[in-house]
Amino acid sequence: MASIQDVQAQLAAGKQSAQQALRALGTATAEVDKALQQISGAAQGTNHPKVQQSVAALTQARAKAQEMQQLLVAGHQAVTEYSGQL
Repeated sequence: MASIQDVQAQLAAGKQSAQQALRALGTATAEVDKALQQISGAAQGTNHPKVQQSVAALTQARAKAQEMQQLLVAGHQAVTEYSGQL
């Protein structure tokens, strides 16, 4: 059986990984926002279905990234609370 210190060390490593994922996701979300702006700007005045498809897909990707960010924060919070109880 693992000692409390071992468990806390593993939890700390998991928290660090979650924080890194959150930072990476923030960067990815910013790039998706940039892509949306660029495509929308380039496509002004056109209603081409492929442009609409692109904007819809990127908008959906952004929403899913935001959902992932919320889940990462919730997971990080839960493990922080658990670690504090050990």
